Amino acid sequence: MFLDGASYNTISGNLIENNRYHGIRLEYTSHNLIKNNVIVNNRGYGIYLYEATDNILVGNTVQQSFFDGVMLGNNSEDNLIYQNNFIGNPANAYDASGNSWDNGSVGNFWDDYTGSDDDGDGIGDSPYMIPGGASQDRFPLMAPYERYPDMIDITITGGIGLSISVRNSGTEDILHVDWESSLNGGLLLVPSQRSSQGSVMFLGAGQDVVLQTYRVLFGVGILEITVQVGSRIESLRGVLFMFLFLPFPS
Repeated sequence: MFLDGASYNTISGNLIENNRYHGIRLEYTSHNLIKNNVIVNNRGYGIYLYEATDNILVGNTVQQSFFDGVMLGNNSEDNLIYQNNFIGNPANAYDASGNSWDNGSVGNFWDDYTGSDDDGDGIGDSPYMIPGGASQDRFPLMAPYERYPDMIDITITGGIGLSISVRNSGTEDILHVDWESSLNGGLLLVPSQRSSQGSVMFLGAGQDVVLQTYRVLFGVGILEITVQVGSRIESLRGVLFMFLFLPFPS
């Protein structure tokens, strides 16, 4: 997406992936809102601003860009960037001009942030320094920002094997949510790996997605499967007897 000299626009709720150049590019623009987009695996910068002022970037996930996650080039000033997730980029950000990287209480999630959170409030105790100048995120997030964690329902189904699915029970699409699962207890021979993780890039309103299927479970004993999707957690406990997993009554 490329805005050239175009101001007062909103770019929201898009999945922008696998492009041959930048994900979102703003040049000679102002007063645009870049909100709640997932920008992943693009072959340039995730978001590139040049001569762009007074724009707001909020709620975006920028992941696995070829260059920096977000680049604020020359004369890009008075932009506000907060509640974004920067994950898996070779460098997460560059700011040549000086901009605001938090809203005064909440900043962004940086996967290369090394600070601590001694008071446990979810905000790093030390700022995240933005390469390129003197800019800093004064309130870096300790975990990725999520918009709709309460709209996700998790279903775990036993029997022959095991299946894990999620449903978006809300009325708005969900962009990018991480999940992980673990198998605990019992004498489990298959599978040999007891934990898995991944991400759902898009989950439309009312949509169901199968996250994981164990076609074969082989072992004996009391087994518990725990699944976390965003901040939602669901567990199922039962008896594994050879190939059959029988959940306990809830």
